[in-house]
Amino acid sequence: MAENRKRNIQVKFWVTADEYNKILEKVKSSNMLLGRYIRNVALKKKVVLYDFSALFELSAQVSRIGNNINQIARKLNQGGSTN
Repeated sequence: MAENRKRNIQVKFWVTADEYNKILEKVKSSNMLLGRYIRNVALKKKVVLYDFSALFELSAQVSRIGNNINQIARKLNQGGSTN
């Protein structure tokens, strides 16, 4: 029977109960069968990937600047000079 199928490769993946219920709700509202819905979502939706490496580097730099400002404020509040 499997050799007569148009789609002869089975794909399995794990989900939580909450994820499964959300998927079933979307399937129900789409009036599609589960397999057709998942194929449509997987094959027709565009996946957008974001590169956050520059943002992480900027965050680290801002953190270092904040540390420097805190050190200057601490020294000034103790009556010291910045020189």
